[in-house]
Amino acid sequence: MALAFLDEYRGYIQSDDFDGYAYLGKKKTIIKMGCWAHARRKFAEVIKARKKVRGNRANTKTLADKALDYIGKLYQIEKVARESQMSIDQIHALLQEKTQPILEAFEKWLQKTQPLELPQGLLGTAINYALRNWDKLTVYTGDGSLKPDNNTAENAIRPFVLGRNYAELMIMRS
Repeated sequence: MALAFLDEYRGYIQSDDFDGYAYLGKKKTIIKMGCWAHARRKFAEVIKARKKVRGNRANTKTLADKALDYIGKLYQIEKVARESQMSIDQIHALLQEKTQPILEAFEKWLQKTQPLELPQGLLGTAINYALRNWDKLTVYTGDGSLKPDNNTAENAIRPFVLGRNYAELMIMRS
């Protein structure tokens, strides 16, 4: 059903790296975009796990913090554009001027850090996710009308998903 719906679609689709979406990248009429919120969440999980293990001693900056600093800079630029009510062309120019250098530095940092981490470790997983999806994560910088994440869409459907999950839970209990 979804495939039939997307058969005529032309444009961007933004999602995480779920294998079920792989077919989208095969359609020449669809430009697949990554979601920075999903990439960011992987690094945040590293910090959350560190705090569980180390408790109060977890206050020192780590590589995961460094990654979140890069991502935070990307979102800061997005915030400036949104709060300034810039036009699409102005946003595109801002992304080219301010975001591209951050992305270049972040990608170099990821590539330099990747060999230092265990691939299956939390940080290694986060780094590999970002690098594997890099081309899709940076698509948004080519068009001022695009966003770095799909949070707006996810927040819009959350009440329906939560309602469905609640209904499924109630059915299972009866």
